[in-house]
Amino acid sequence: MNAVNEKFLLPLDVICKNVTEQLPQSEYLIERHSILKGDTYSELSLSAKWLFEHETLSIELIFLVNKEKKQEMQAYIDDDDIRDDIDSAVGELFEDALQSTYPEHDWSYPIGEIKIKCKKI
Repeated sequence: MNAVNEKFLLPLDVICKNVTEQLPQSEYLIERHSILKGDTYSELSLSAKWLFEHETLSIELIFLVNKEKKQEMQAYIDDDDIRDDIDSAVGELFEDALQSTYPEHDWSYPIGEIKIKCKKI
């Protein structure tokens, strides 16, 4: 197995945990759009999987919201500019976490689609 394939076997649970912990403090969410944990949403859920055939990642981010905030959070997600900023925040944090957790690998491969949803809790 060559080095490119080996890195796509690395576990992502530590990476997802790291990004989930850091995302609520992201300037993209807080300073640019006032998307605040405890106010706009209750919790985050982030998962990722390798797409071996494309040598990239698929990431899913779910904002868990109470009934009163679901419409507001969905409006944020539906706004193209805000969605782009959330994508940027997730992408940057994910790449940083990959580099710091697995520094022996070259992470020049792109992150694929980042799916963003909100769910009522």
